[in-house]
Amino acid sequence: MNKIKTFNIILVLISMLTIFMFSSETAPSSTKTSKDVTKSVVSIVVKDDEKTDKIVDKSWLMMRKFAHFIEYFILGLLMINVLKDYKNMNYKVVLFSIFLVLIYSISDEMHQIFISGRSGEIRDVCIDTVGACAGIMFYYLLYLYYKKRKKTLSNV
Repeated sequence: MNKIKTFNIILVLISMLTIFMFSSETAPSSTKTSKDVTKSVVSIVVKDDEKTDKIVDKSWLMMRKFAHFIEYFILGLLMINVLKDYKNMNYKVVLFSIFLVLIYSISDEMHQIFISGRSGEIRDVCIDTVGACAGIMFYYLLYLYYKKRKKTLSNV
């Protein structure tokens, strides 16, 4: 195995470990993290602390679900990047990438059942899977674009 393949696998494992660590937070700790991140983002645009707090109170849960999407978008990108090294890129690699990330998402939600105040939710698995699919399709479309571009340039 060459160094690039090893590095790509390590990136997938780091992404999975990061997701696992966030999932291991107790409910109060996780809520605080979500609110703190939301406040940081909102305070960039809104300079009034009172308005910022009101916005955070109403939107932290949405930010939390968006974080699910982004975590799995990144994991999807990294997963297909690893798998394309072992098989020629085609729809099977795309589907297998989605399948692996779906299995990880399900295991992550099951893990949360054992964390104080947390629960495993099908809704989160759906958000995770949509995020992964978006990341995987983004990667695949870029791959097709560059493949077509390379072919066009070689014909010139």
